[in-house]
Amino acid sequence: MSDKDTETRRAEVVNLVLKKGYVTVQDLSKEFDVSMVTIRADLTVLEKAGMLQRRHGGAAVHTENIPGEIAFQSRARLEQDAKRRIGIAAAALVKEGDTILIDSSTTGYYVAHYMRNKGDLKVVTNGINTALELMRNGQATIMIGGMLSDKTYGTVGRLGRNTLSEIRVQKAFMGARGITVRDGLTDSNLLEVELKQAMIEIASEVIAIVDSTKFNIVGFSSFAPITRVSTIVTDSAISTELVRAFESIGIKVIIA
Repeated sequence: MSDKDTETRRAEVVNLVLKKGYVTVQDLSKEFDVSMVTIRADLTVLEKAGMLQRRHGGAAVHTENIPGEIAFQSRARLEQDAKRRIGIAAAALVKEGDTILIDSSTTGYYVAHYMRNKGDLKVVTNGINTALELMRNGQATIMIGGMLSDKTYGTVGRLGRNTLSEIRVQKAFMGARGITVRDGLTDSNLLEVELKQAMIEIASEVIAIVDSTKFNIVGFSSFAPITRVSTIVTDSAISTELVRAFESIGIKVIIA
């Protein structure tokens, strides 16, 4: 096979990963009719070039190098089925007349999407896509100000505290980079952490919306101790041992 054919295949691999969010080595091998050894070599080269990241026997979108809306859509496709189920289960916790907060996580977007039949809500968010979805739902939406992140497509930083200082919410739905019993909810971006800490401060109840891949992961900084979390909504891939660990400290675990 010529170098040109190899380059063409690798470009198509990147396009496929961008389209689907995640693909397996086996699927790529079948798609391009080459061996899995060849695909693994392609993925190694593409990962070193920053085009994607190796993950769970395949490849996923390298969202750190993709700006704005594309990054958000790419992250939304990762663990998409789990995030949709979490969104449905979390939305069921919202009652008509509630005042709630939803962060800019992709799972938070799905919560907003599945709240479309809920009436008389006031919703605070720092996520642009989430805010747009809430507006499409016809729900009263308060957008938190701040610096716009081209990674999360949401606002971050200290400026958002000015908005939050005047608000109180009953429930805050929070995504996270990682969650553990010891470290609580953590994230890797300090500007996001700063705003999320302010979100936690104004909420009567904190509900973690995290898929099962986030457990036993620790981000750079904690924005909420685990004692601040009342409920975790996650997917069925979470282990029984982890469920017991969180329930043993009084946290309700909802498996979507």
